[in-house]
Amino acid sequence: MDRILIVDDEERMRAVVGAFLEERGFEVREADCGRAAVEVAEEFRPHVIVMDLVMPDISGIEAMSEVLKFLPDCKVIFVTAFGTIESAVDAMKQGAYDYITKPFRNDDLLMRIERALETIRLRDQIQILQDQLDEKYGLDNIVGASPPMRKVFELVRRAAPRDVTVFITGETGTGKELIAKAIHRHSPRRDKRFVAINCSAIPESLTESELFGHERGAFTDAKGRRIGKFEEADGGTLFLDEVCYLSPQAQLKLLRAIQEKEITRVGGTGSIRVDVRIV
Repeated sequence: MDRILIVDDEERMRAVVGAFLEERGFEVREADCGRAAVEVAEEFRPHVIVMDLVMPDISGIEAMSEVLKFLPDCKVIFVTAFGTIESAVDAMKQGAYDYITKPFRNDDLLMRIERALETIRLRDQIQILQDQLDEKYGLDNIVGASPPMRKVFELVRRAAPRDVTVFITGETGTGKELIAKAIHRHSPRRDKRFVAINCSAIPESLTESELFGHERGAFTDAKGRRIGKFEEADGGTLFLDEVCYLSPQAQLKLLRAIQEKEITRVGGTGSIRVDVRIV
């Protein structure tokens, strides 16, 4: 059952909103001030807090800051008067999920609560998927018990947390992409994209377009702007399989992208900053 904490110094407001939410299947607790809200939240562990922005002891923002220290995933919806909307917007910058202005319809508040709960559910689903990916691409699922493979696994564990370029060598079919994915899944970039490209399969004339993208009209078939693999992997990891097949000119541009952390689309004039780990 979803748990909602209502915080307001007006007893009638707490009673009306609480009854409305209980009728719709929520488990509801109440608090009449900021400090009480922190105490109740620590014991009740609410999913969502509906809290007045202005209270007699500490402000709603102060109470929220305390709660988020031990309930970082809790969603806070502030109730505010028209004259304090600016403060509510400031509260959202500091971690609040949403706000609603007095007087409000209970259905409007319910809509915000359900939206907050859906955000929590989506976050939980993403975490489950991440755990499944970790299990699938974790080192424990890569077959290999020989001393050389154990050495490779140890190198992966050491290299993954460090934001450095990694060069993997090995014969075709030996699992270089599996190792690259394991490095990504064990790195701080694991929440971002892992993008792989087989450099040997790209026609030489299209190499720069594939890696760095192109602007409209850059060449005959460039009918629109297209981002390349570097921008696609921004924030994450780019795996360049068979990188030795790139032409010397493409390798020079690749080196510049790695060193300067910026690329230029084919037909473009400005540089674009990219944050990509290369494997």
